[in-house]
Amino acid sequence: MMNSGRHSHIHRFKQDFDPAFIVLEVSDDIMVENVDKQCILVQKVNAPYSLEQVSIATKECFVRSFKEQLPVFFQSGAIVPYSRIRQQRYTEASFAFLPIDIMSNIDGTMELPEGQCVCTYHTGDYYSIGCSYERLLAYCSDNKLDIISDSFEFAVNDYLSTKDENEYITKIMFYVKKAQEINQIPIEICFSLFIIRIRRERLSIFHTILKMLWKSC
Repeated sequence: MMNSGRHSHIHRFKQDFDPAFIVLEVSDDIMVENVDKQCILVQKVNAPYSLEQVSIATKECFVRSFKEQLPVFFQSGAIVPYSRIRQQRYTEASFAFLPIDIMSNIDGTMELPEGQCVCTYHTGDYYSIGCSYERLLAYCSDNKLDIISDSFEFAVNDYLSTKDENEYITKIMFYVKKAQEINQIPIEICFSLFIIRIRRERLSIFHTILKMLWKSC
């Protein structure tokens, strides 16, 4: 544990088990969960939005957190615009971030809202993360879930904890809402409307016959 002044500055995982091992067992699973509010410190990623630029922005986040004495977790993350994901530009993050323990008025801090999210875990190097995104997008489409946010990636296991890229584990998370289903008219109402239409057509024919008889008289 690293200390800054009298307060602990970086929080490590509190679990006694290895989180990487647990995630490896369910890495292909997709979950829908309700998340609580969470505070993060963000740093813009410069063009061309490469992994190297993401790494630089992450380091700048750590520098700022130490400078401002912000209590952060021993974890990093990235925000990837949904528009880029739709264009299969999966690794081009717009911001790097660090989860922080408390909200601050310092520039660059923001609060992720509580809400319903869909998430999965990607195991392996970042360049292969596209397959996990495609799996997640397909799940949302099949289950009529509208994605309403950019992607939030949380590094569970990365270069800070392992040298083997095959052991990298990234949690991918989107905020979602249930898609608005098409309002369908109940079949009973449809049948009633059909009967009314038939009756109106018959009435119209009857009026036509009466007019023809009247003219012939």
